[in-house]
Amino acid sequence: MMDVILRSGEYLTKKGVENGRLNAEHLLAHVLRVERLQLYLDFDRPLGADELDRLRPLLRMRAARQPLQYLLGTAQFRDLELAIDRRVAIPRPETEYLIDVLGQVAGRDRVFDAALDVGTGSGAIALTLAAEGLARAVVATDVSAAALDVDRRCRRSRGGRVPVRGFARTGRGRNLRSGSVEPALSHGKRVAPDRARGA
Repeated sequence: MMDVILRSGEYLTKKGVENGRLNAEHLLAHVLRVERLQLYLDFDRPLGADELDRLRPLLRMRAARQPLQYLLGTAQFRDLELAIDRRVAIPRPETEYLIDVLGQVAGRDRVFDAALDVGTGSGAIALTLAAEGLARAVVATDVSAAALDVDRRCRRSRGGRVPVRGFARTGRGRNLRSGSVEPALSHGKRVAPDRARGA
């Protein structure tokens, strides 16, 4: 197994992928369905032909600059591992800063009764607000039904432990009536001014 890791890492590095070996480790762990640390505990384990057949296309796609998170089907966000696919954007590091700012605003002992995540996308904000106890209830909205399907799948994968009140689809000209919410947050894509008017 170690030889496969080294050769795969070198291949990705030669293709210009930053941290090629780390990427190779993540992909191999994904193929074997184990934690990355387990690769080194079983470093002398031979890989079967079927395992190598599953690894090779992932390496080629990563070498072609397809995002690692989409290949793995997960994205790390703070202490959460989110289930994602190409229907949603990969959570950005600066979104974590938004959560930090909200925590500072809330203060050590304050918990918001309800929060609204507008344009939830991957659900990173909504799920984090709930998981970290910053809000007693969270409503996540998006214009994309596909994005909301990803969010619900992510919530189910966590065993329903994250108390998000619901995921709702909204669109231009439609108002979401969810009672009193504080705060309302969004970290969506930038929209050109001419498209934003009337939204």
